[in-house]
Amino acid sequence: MTDPFLSFFSDESYHHNNNQEIVVIIDNTFKTMQEIYDHTGKCVYQDMANKNPIFENSYYFGTNLSAFYDCLSSFFYFIKDIKIKFVINAINENIDHKDIYTLMYLFLCTFKDYDVKDRLKITLSKSVLAIYLSEMGRLSWLDVDESDIVSD
Repeated sequence: MTDPFLSFFSDESYHHNNNQEIVVIIDNTFKTMQEIYDHTGKCVYQDMANKNPIFENSYYFGTNLSAFYDCLSSFFYFIKDIKIKFVINAINENIDHKDIYTLMYLFLCTFKDYDVKDRLKITLSKSVLAIYLSEMGRLSWLDVDESDIVSD
């Protein structure tokens, strides 16, 4: 595989639907989770702030992980014809790895709780996947050998 990213939680129908797609790119220039939330809101509601189901005429996308989930799930519940693709290239060293793990967990909850299989795609770099796997091992008391984790 020559692509340095892992795509997950999507199926082939994602690629064959002609609906509008919003791409949210997250990298290490975002120093806090709040910057990630704000950036996501600006990307998602760029020219349609009036469609924000939580705060009309705003780019609001939460102030914590729970609110982020509420904003993301509300988007999929109220807006049916737009896809979102998150491309997570890197995470700033100032952001707690627990928050990254929880963010990935919230994406899983979105897939579980809402019918978004063809409307949501998450693409992670190897370094972000390594953070997720490391936290998963730490939080679940699994023995994750860091040598098994491929890094960038």
